[in-house]
Amino acid sequence: MNPPLITFLALLLSVLTPKATTDEATYPGNNQVNGIIGAILNHRSRIGKEQRVAMTMAVEDFNASCNQSLVLHIRNSCREPVHAALADTETLVVKYLFKNLKLRKETWEETSSVAEIASKKQIPVLSFADATPNWATERWPFLLQASQNQLAQMKAIAAIVQSWEWHQVTVIYEDRDSSATGILPHLSDALREAGAEIIHVLALPPFPSSRLSEELEKLKGGQCRVFVVHFSLELAVHLFEKANKMKMMEKDYIWITTDAFTSLVHSINTSSISSMQGILGVRSYFPEDKPKFQDFYKRFRKRFGAEYPEEDNNHEPGALAVQTYDAVWSVALAMKQKSKKLNQKLLRRILLSDFDRLTGKVEFMNQKVAPAHTYQIINLMVKSYRELGFWTYGLGWTLPAKDQPLRIGVPIGSEFQQYVNVEYDELRNFTYFGGFSIELFKALVEKLPFYLPYNFIPFNGSYDDLVKQLYLKNFDGVVGDVAIVARRCQYADFTHPYTESGLVMIVPVQKSGNKTLLFLKPFTRAMWILVAVISIYNGFVVELQSNVEESLARAHRLYIAPNGNLFLVILQPAIQLTRKIFGGCLGDYASDLKSRKTGAVFLEVAEAKIFLAKYCKGFTVAGPTYKVGGLGFAFPKGSPLLPSVIEALLKVSESGKLRELETSMIASEKCMEVNLHDDDDISSLSPSGFWMLMLALLKHWENHIKQRFNRRVGQEESSGISSDTHEARFVLSLNIETVA
Repeated sequence: MNPPLITFLALLLSVLTPKATTDEATYPGNNQVNGIIGAILNHRSRIGKEQRVAMTMAVEDFNASCNQSLVLHIRNSCREPVHAALADTETLVVKYLFKNLKLRKETWEETSSVAEIASKKQIPVLSFADATPNWATERWPFLLQASQNQLAQMKAIAAIVQSWEWHQVTVIYEDRDSSATGILPHLSDALREAGAEIIHVLALPPFPSSRLSEELEKLKGGQCRVFVVHFSLELAVHLFEKANKMKMMEKDYIWITTDAFTSLVHSINTSSISSMQGILGVRSYFPEDKPKFQDFYKRFRKRFGAEYPEEDNNHEPGALAVQTYDAVWSVALAMKQKSKKLNQKLLRRILLSDFDRLTGKVEFMNQKVAPAHTYQIINLMVKSYRELGFWTYGLGWTLPAKDQPLRIGVPIGSEFQQYVNVEYDELRNFTYFGGFSIELFKALVEKLPFYLPYNFIPFNGSYDDLVKQLYLKNFDGVVGDVAIVARRCQYADFTHPYTESGLVMIVPVQKSGNKTLLFLKPFTRAMWILVAVISIYNGFVVELQSNVEESLARAHRLYIAPNGNLFLVILQPAIQLTRKIFGGCLGDYASDLKSRKTGAVFLEVAEAKIFLAKYCKGFTVAGPTYKVGGLGFAFPKGSPLLPSVIEALLKVSESGKLRELETSMIASEKCMEVNLHDDDDISSLSPSGFWMLMLALLKHWENHIKQRFNRRVGQEESSGISSDTHEARFVLSLNIETVA
């Protein structure tokens, strides 16, 4: 009998002997064994439980599908050392090594021990260690790495860091074996390409210790608040619970976890996950919408819940369970063909695996599973987690297919339809969305570096309730004239304000009282005194140089004319400039202010511009501008879209499109007069403001005529001319001068 058959018989006998009663085996119904697949698992760990169920399902599915009779032999690693497990049963080991959570301290050392024994016996070993050294496959040719390559995962983490424009990172890892330190070079290189760097590396023991609190206290006092955590599930839960007590899970701290922890968040109970809110995680992605995966998912949940009821309602399969299922299929397909040199041929056929299963396409490159190109990014919430998107090698960020397009909430019944206008057409069953905010968002989307489909969804409710819908996951974004205020920031994150921020007070223009002295407004009192002094000085100089009567009269007339021109030229522009600041308000506010029901209205600067454009008379802005948040777009807290949206908004502003939209919106408003008083147009000058000046001019003319009359009478009396002749000559002289 050839050696491979002897090995298979020996395995079968060892399974059936009492010595192996502590092991677990799955046999075909006909008891005809075509091959045996062995595994060493930790039955106490969550990973071990998931992998045992996945392996059992894989063997059963393969036997039913291919009419084979493979046996699954599982040994509990918690009961016997690894060496004893392999020495007592020369099992064909297909699956070994996972993240041992309790009993294993040096998992790579255990892997190397198994690989050493298996290579001597030419038994293929598939390892799920985090990282296998490059030299390991050369030393042990029968060792295959079934876990995903860490390089792509580190690039996904670096992409998260880059998208938020973080530049310094602290790495915290579990000092369990060389696989943990093996990721550091990959992460360092990926961060360097993303414009960031690792400023501190913290290694912690693989068990809870008092040192954890001390190290967290040091990190809390440091400047870097971005942490990349590479921990096993149990230690990560302990870490985040401790960090939560130290208030290091708040908004100022950023925690990013690797697949080692993120792939098992579905198994964490709600009390523990509540202390992990806000964590960003990277995990392996599988095409969950395919029929094969859906069928596996349903059957796995049912079987896992029946075999492990103590796991509460957390019956979902993790990433390692799915990968294990495909690994068993790859070996089972290789064992389907018999050969005289079974072990050598088996290894070769495993390496030539090329088929589609749960994880997608399964194939090996250089004795390692082909690296994954897509990772899923999730965000831990209060009771669960939500899917943020995907990272694909060479493509970067993409949105999850099931969330496309984005659900954008838009407020209905906005008081400022210039910003948001929602109209429903019953005939065409179509909802129209328009306004400044809508057009700005459309322009913003065009500036994004990726395709972003979206649907506007009308919302009939208060603005606070609209923002809360983001927290309740009913919307993926909010677009409209939403003010950025403190009470809303606890439910959502906002972009930078896209309007001028501030509150202004709108009041009615006060009715002007006595306009008699309106002509004095252009100059201050000091200026008027200076004008008077200069005028007196000029008159005195002219009087000294003029001895002739007619010259004196002309000089007197020339003196009056420039002053009249001075008043007319300077007064009019000053009044017009003052009146340009008058404005108005909109709708009910205008009527309430007009009827004096409301004394003043506080409005956003952006809204006040609309009021001033629509009602240009009767109201004005009074007092200072009070700084507030302004108007902005809202997104769920921690949304990875926010940095890209903010950058796109800045691009729209810098290109001039924002100013163009705002100018077009204001220019479209036509001035509507609101008559608050019985006065004529208050922005125009009227004679009532100048009657005092006219009265002074008439008084001046009266004095001038009297002086001329008295001077003429005196001259004629001195020459002996009669009074009648004097009066006639005076009248004639006056008429001639007037005509001249």
